[in-house]
Amino acid sequence: MNIKLRPIGFVECERQDLSDDYWGDVISRIILDDQIFPSDATLNLEQFSHLEIIYYLHEVDDDAIETGARYPRGDSSLPLVGIFGQRAKGRFNKLGLSRCELVAVNDYEITVKGLDAISESPVLDIKPLMSGFLPQGPIKEPSWTETIMANYYKTKG
Repeated sequence: MNIKLRPIGFVECERQDLSDDYWGDVISRIILDDQIFPSDATLNLEQFSHLEIIYYLHEVDDDAIETGARYPRGDSSLPLVGIFGQRAKGRFNKLGLSRCELVAVNDYEITVKGLDAISESPVLDIKPLMSGFLPQGPIKEPSWTETIMANYYKTKG
């Protein structure tokens, strides 16, 4: 089965590199396609503090795609983990999922902070983050995730 997706917009930001850390102070603008959406598509979106953005990792080379186990971030001091047990960029369908802070909404332009997508990333969907959809119980994760996330959302400054 083939699935066809069409971008609903694109990311504009200063970040061009695919490196894993220091996304905390990145301000991005998502420019929606005004040929697809009417001007009221973002009506009342500003009532939410955070969004979930699904985007396409367009700069990930096909040779970087992993389908089995790998060391997170290529660090052999960490355990070998299957691709579905981590959030690596080199995924089969090159989909990124990010939760970020909503800064402003201006018709077809949505400004966010902390979106871990580089400039020109095609945006596939935007959803408001609602507490009712968050896990209801405690979140369990292995200790190695603290290592790889230590600087992910830190600011460079």
